[in-house]
Amino acid sequence: EANFESFLANCVNPRERKYTFVNDFCIALVCEHKGDKNAINKTYKEFIKNWKTNAEAMTELAFSLNYLCWFCYENTQFPQYQKFSPVFSDLYYKSISEAEKSLTKDEYLAMMIALD
Repeated sequence: EANFESFLANCVNPRERKYTFVNDFCIALVCEHKGDKNAINKTYKEFIKNWKTNAEAMTELAFSLNYLCWFCYENTQFPQYQKFSPVFSDLYYKSISEAEKSLTKDEYLAMMIALD
């Protein structure tokens, strides 16, 4: 949590964490690693269902997915989680696509600027 909050604070456009996306995805990651197939995708689908028209939430969701992609990729302490990096990468791009469809043009552009 502290690492993600530091990540958000040190972005080009700093922001405060408002949602539990990273925590929820970490729980799903552990569940999937222990055999609950598609726990990460199920978590993502639930978030999209509930938050896809909320620009602030969609921006933080994309930040969370990007952060987790790199966290898993670079994780040498728990190498068993490295295989989940592509899963989070795919969901990151899906979230951007969903935001483009669900948000207003101005909200989507603000999201893309924040993610840059």
